[in-house]
Amino acid sequence: MIKRYLIIICFLVLKIYSQNNYHLFEQIKGLKNDSLKVDSLNKLCWSNSTKDVYLSEEIAKEVLKIGKDINYKKGTAKAYILLGNIYIQKKDFQKAIEYYQQGLQIRESINDKSGVAAVYGNIGNAFFLLQQLDKALEYQENALDIFNSLEKLKHSGEYWFDIAECDISIGKIYVAQAKYKQAEKMFKDALLLNEKIFFLPALLTNYNELAIFYYKTNNITLSETYFNKILNLISKIDDKKVISDIYLNYSLAIFQKETLKGLTFCDKGIDLANTIQDRENILRGLQLKSDILIKLEQYKQALDAYFKYTQLKDSIFNESTSRYFNDIQAKYEFTQKNNHIKLLEKEKVIKQSKIKQQQIFIIGIIIILVLIAFLLAYIYKSYKTTQSKNLIIAQKNKDILESIDYAKRIQQAILPNEKYWEKLLPNSFVYYAPKDIVAGDFYWIEENDHYIFIAAADCTGHGVPGAMISVICSTALTKAVIEDKLIDTNDILNRTREIVLEKLSKSEENIQDGMDICLIRMKKNSNKYIQYSGANRPLFLITSNYEIKEIKPDKQPIGKYDDAQPFSKHDIILDEHTMIYAITDGYADQFGGNKNKKFSLALLRATLKEHASLELNKQKLAFETTLANWKKHNEQTDDITLIGIKII
Repeated sequence: MIKRYLIIICFLVLKIYSQNNYHLFEQIKGLKNDSLKVDSLNKLCWSNSTKDVYLSEEIAKEVLKIGKDINYKKGTAKAYILLGNIYIQKKDFQKAIEYYQQGLQIRESINDKSGVAAVYGNIGNAFFLLQQLDKALEYQENALDIFNSLEKLKHSGEYWFDIAECDISIGKIYVAQAKYKQAEKMFKDALLLNEKIFFLPALLTNYNELAIFYYKTNNITLSETYFNKILNLISKIDDKKVISDIYLNYSLAIFQKETLKGLTFCDKGIDLANTIQDRENILRGLQLKSDILIKLEQYKQALDAYFKYTQLKDSIFNESTSRYFNDIQAKYEFTQKNNHIKLLEKEKVIKQSKIKQQQIFIIGIIIILVLIAFLLAYIYKSYKTTQSKNLIIAQKNKDILESIDYAKRIQQAILPNEKYWEKLLPNSFVYYAPKDIVAGDFYWIEENDHYIFIAAADCTGHGVPGAMISVICSTALTKAVIEDKLIDTNDILNRTREIVLEKLSKSEENIQDGMDICLIRMKKNSNKYIQYSGANRPLFLITSNYEIKEIKPDKQPIGKYDDAQPFSKHDIILDEHTMIYAITDGYADQFGGNKNKKFSLALLRATLKEHASLELNKQKLAFETTLANWKKHNEQTDDITLIGIKII
């Protein structure tokens, strides 16, 4: 009888990969509660843990109930460890530690020394992920001490692999604590064992840690030596997962200093992950590639890589959600089928003992119940489908907002910080109001030995597309001033146009985007002498007598234009107490007022004259209040940038 039961258990476990997991879960649950059932469920939980954390968690918690009921401590401890692993995947590291601790207590009570050491390592890894390095080191050292003591008793090399894993984990903690000598010793201790074992995936991982360690400590020669060892051994193993990990880890370590080399290894890691459909590494690689491309100032490609990352993340979420609800449906149908069989058996007994009229009545009742069951199943399925769609929509919205926030981080990197602006232009203010999270407008400031350069710019569109064009245009302005060392405003705009056209021409699409700009140059020793050039954006001056002057721009953008001409420049000498304003078109184009019309240039000129007499710290608030009163309940029409500078 026991032998037959063992065969049934083994058969069910072997079927894990060949049928619906919830169905199999229900079959194993139907067996008698004993240690074999607990072990089978633990194996099912482990095999499914990387595919479906919902089901894995449900299985592990079922094991806890059974294990406690039959007092099977070894199986119960294993279930706690599996729950800890599940919560590591969920990024809830504190909850994972709680489950590990409960498993640890049981393993200590049954004197399972190697099991205790393994749990110490798990807890240490969790504390490392929480960046609690002292606790992480304490647990990893406890694990290492136990494995070393077990190895001394056996002298067989049985625990070399475990000892090497602990050495590497401790080495990584020492690196995080900047204890580089101790870290180097731990990595080399691990290497001595891994070279004896010669298990290639572990040996390659060890070489990879050393290559990254020596790179971080600026020993490039040793770093390349160990990475060349990896390259020589890679062809001897088929574990593309390990190779992909190595390429991506190495790329992450080196790309800040060797960006192109980092990009090459990142692409190799992504390619290998694609061949084995390792979506975790594909996601990690795409996110890393986006960061590398930003460093290379290839912003369009960086955004493409990030969008691929969010699309794959969305796809994984959809699959997981679909699988979860399909498994729930399968579980529901399986239960209904069992109930239906029991009902038919009962019906058969009734048929034998009741008269024909009673039989007809019972059949009628059964038909009604079946119809109700189908109706309930239909309602249940519709509800779950609706719930699934709502989850998917919520996730899509979350991913879109993540993408926009990512674009916002890129754009914020190009805007001057407040302290730097105040240092260069203490007698000024900036009113900057994007229409959306990110903007096509931007303001800009740079300096050289003799001059300060200021600009208010409006790039084509708003939102994410406008923001990406603004990054290109701002970078081009900085390059023209800092790298090309141009000082005349017309030369700067001419060179900026060349750079922008060059960047946009790399795309296969015919991109017509560009920028309108008001560019000002001021002398550091005397801000009365300014130079101005404009692309579709004028410069406004309010004199000490409160007369308004408008310096006209060139009627052409920075970008592709059929009748492009060299930009002109205006050298201007200003009186004391003159106000200078550089403004994009968003302020004048705002709809509002009693007739819901545009604010208009005429009203803007009058507003400039009205507010120019105010103190600088009150002018910005006055412009904001004027526009808010005009706009009322209307949505903001466009991005708004207004720079005011007072000549002292």
